[in-house]
Amino acid sequence: MQKYKWIGRHWLVASLLTAIPLISQSGSLENAIDSQVKTDVSAQQSQKKIDGLADETTQLLDEYRETLRQTESLRTYNDQLDKIVSSQQKELESITDQLRNIESTQRDIVPLMLKMIDTMVQFVALDLPFLPKERQARIVQLQSLMERADVSSLKNIVEFLKLIKLKQNMVVPLKLIVMI
Repeated sequence: MQKYKWIGRHWLVASLLTAIPLISQSGSLENAIDSQVKTDVSAQQSQKKIDGLADETTQLLDEYRETLRQTESLRTYNDQLDKIVSSQQKELESITDQLRNIESTQRDIVPLMLKMIDTMVQFVALDLPFLPKERQARIVQLQSLMERADVSSLKNIVEFLKLIKLKQNMVVPLKLIVMI
């Protein structure tokens, strides 16, 4: 039995010796736990910052891509506008040339019409006496239109063409009468 007492005492001493370091380490265990908790809290805060920065980066990347898309769209639009402006410039040059030609044509047409009216006067004077008064009145009317400032060259041309058309209309019935 004494042997058991002796073992029991050793056991008790060994247990106490083992417990003493554990009791003394409990303070450093609490320090280790506190340190780990602080590290975990710090890691959570860092992760929140990282998540925030990642969200901000994603948003900035999306904005950048949208800006690139808009830039490309504007480049395409500007290229198209350049083509339109170029086309309009060519059209403007063409219209300017046409206006110069119209002025030249108007200057050239008036003397031609006056010459044609003089020829008509001679033709009516030398022609058979078919409605001579009406024909002369029409020529006088045309001559007076040519001298008026308020009548455009276009109006004079139209009236002159009407006179020619009237003469043609008179000639057709005469041919029919002669054929009968």
